[in-house]
Amino acid sequence: MTDRSSLERYLLDAIASVVPEHGGAYVAGPLATGKRHYELLSSGDELAASQVRSENENKMRTFVVSLRQRLPYPVIDPGLIKVDTWSNREIGDFYLKIVEHFVKEIWFMDGWEYSRGATKEFQFAVTRNVRCLDARGAAISSADGCNLISDVITHLDQLGLDASRFADRIATIRSAHR
Repeated sequence: MTDRSSLERYLLDAIASVVPEHGGAYVAGPLATGKRHYELLSSGDELAASQVRSENENKMRTFVVSLRQRLPYPVIDPGLIKVDTWSNREIGDFYLKIVEHFVKEIWFMDGWEYSRGATKEFQFAVTRNVRCLDARGAAISSADGCNLISDVITHLDQLGLDASRFADRIATIRSAHR
């Protein structure tokens, strides 16, 4: 049995065999969560909400393929990176290590602002001056990202769902840019 840190090192080494340091693009978007996930949760359909991940992975895969056709450097698809024994938090922390070591820009899929993971990646990127782009390639400023996330907070409040994690993201981003 391989311990978590050894497995993490193996995975990072595998990525390094293809992507040079700060030489790739990373795709961020909803995987485990997203707008549909929250709307299903608010309607009480927890089973359907849990099945959103496969739909989100397919959308991400399609977006990654389109980016790979447009960009001359590697594009990292985090939807393919799964370790059953890792918690969502551990997987999210691993994604941040990928961003830290291999990414020169993050492409945010439409709807990223509804993703707890993608908003964490946005927060991480803007506090480290990693270029953030929307699905069409336009730059996303920290202010624009915060506005999108604020809209999500309003929507989740209307659905009666906890939006505190999103509010924390905005607070961290704003405090980093004072």
